[in-house]
Amino acid sequence: MPKLTEVFKINEAPQKPVYLGWFLSDASRQELQQKFPLRYPGKQVDHVTFVFGPKPEVAEQFMQFVGQTVEGMVTGYFEDDKGQAVTVDVASPIIATNKILHVTLATAEGVKPVYSNQLVADESKRQQASLRLTGVYDTFPRTVPNQ
Repeated sequence: MPKLTEVFKINEAPQKPVYLGWFLSDASRQELQQKFPLRYPGKQVDHVTFVFGPKPEVAEQFMQFVGQTVEGMVTGYFEDDKGQAVTVDVASPIIATNKILHVTLATAEGVKPVYSNQLVADESKRQQASLRLTGVYDTFPRTVPNQ
């Protein structure tokens, strides 16, 4: 497995990943959009963030898992006038700093995807949902091609 500094070089200057996560396969993204039609223009349906702005040692530790395909399960659906998200049960190979693992599906105009952290924390907005998903451990910027 390549070292972090080997993977993230832009113009030969080492770059660190913005976040570490679990990125959905193309088939899982399509299944999510079929089961939960997107109601807002800010389409995401992409990934679960484990750690945003990881420290170099955490990112380096995570690199050994990059490229591994792992299954996850949707455990709830959340929607309000600002966005849509699903909570996901997926194993994190590192200690996740995101308290509630989730996929942002879509956000209303002017609403940033980070809003979904607030949305999924509101249990009164939870709807029962279940869907098996597949994804790959990776970083952003991506190092593994979409599946």
